[in-house]
Amino acid sequence: LLLVCAAASAASFTLDEIHATVTLGDGLTGLTPDNLSEHSAWVIQQGQVADVLAQQWRDEGILLVGVGSDPDTRLVITAVQDDDAKQYFDLDQQTTKTRTAYRNKFNKTTFKSEGYVYTKSEWTKSSRYGRMLILQYSYTGAGERHRGYAYRTIRNGYTITVDWQVTGGRTLKNKDIKAVETVMKTFSFTRVLEKPMAAVSRIVYTETPPAETNTGRFTIRG
Repeated sequence: LLLVCAAASAASFTLDEIHATVTLGDGLTGLTPDNLSEHSAWVIQQGQVADVLAQQWRDEGILLVGVGSDPDTRLVITAVQDDDAKQYFDLDQQTTKTRTAYRNKFNKTTFKSEGYVYTKSEWTKSSRYGRMLILQYSYTGAGERHRGYAYRTIRNGYTITVDWQVTGGRTLKNKDIKAVETVMKTFSFTRVLEKPMAAVSRIVYTETPPAETNTGRFTIRG
């Protein structure tokens, strides 16, 4: 027997940490670290305790999980202050070269040791949320396997991911892509913070710097 939280009509959520809002439509129930105690049947089905799971989600940067009648799918929205977030703060406020270097990391090999193999990485842009990478991937590790179709950006000092995950061994289908696209039509930043001076682009060399110079220094422009 599958126990699922009762999915009412569309519900909107304010994600204060990242200054954003999102709406989950009919068929998805939104779970947050703050409301897990109101969904005890679902928590018990996961073999968890509400307070413990809520703290785990906070530690992992999970802001919102959307669940429905299909036990093999879930929406997970995360926001973490990782090294990239500290370095770039806001990708829209970085240079094209910096964004290209960031995008190129999401391939079949860079994150393979962490269990992630990316097969799609391309930019999309909206007036509601700026630039986001659309990522398609597979994940194996931590006792689970899933495939995902995600939107990711760095904004307001967080790496933010809106991730539609498919478990149970099946491949991604058009309905999965449409499901996350529907969510993204409601996702919006309510405030965009200015990039601090400390959040500078990593230097991307177009030529290899000299190993030795006859003056003891060389100049970098740009």
